[in-house]
Amino acid sequence: MSLRDLATQLAVLTVVEDAVKERKDALRAAVRDALDEAGADATRAELNDERIAKVSLVSPQLKAIVGNEADFLAWVEENYPHEVVTTKTVRSSFKEAILKKFLLNGEDVIHFETGELVPGMKTARGSAYVSTRFESEGREKVLDALRSGSLQLDISQPLALPGAE
Repeated sequence: MSLRDLATQLAVLTVVEDAVKERKDALRAAVRDALDEAGADATRAELNDERIAKVSLVSPQLKAIVGNEADFLAWVEENYPHEVVTTKTVRSSFKEAILKKFLLNGEDVIHFETGELVPGMKTARGSAYVSTRFESEGREKVLDALRSGSLQLDISQPLALPGAE
């Protein structure tokens, strides 16, 4: 295979990858909406009446984030002065490590050793997202169906959602 053939295949697969990502994102949104509508948090994916995967809505856990950089910096300067770099910022590795240790209570971020509220901190929750967990042989079943032609996949057309006009 020539260099030009390799480059052409790479270019084609890049277009396919982008189309698949776009379709996958649209399907995730549709599944999220359908699960919300059904009042469910999971469903199963089947191929030829065989379960191939579990598709579920994942609600991320509450996490601590810096809401006010100056207040957080002042607190770290007072409690962990060795973690402040000369540019008057908190070392990113320390920030990442300590954010995971804080105790969270609603909107309050509490120091894990002293029990004090940490200035400049607040809580946040990421957006819910859809997760697909395959059964032990689920991926292979999908690939076999695609290879045999019993499963057709057309990513060139826009996604037709149930109930869409």
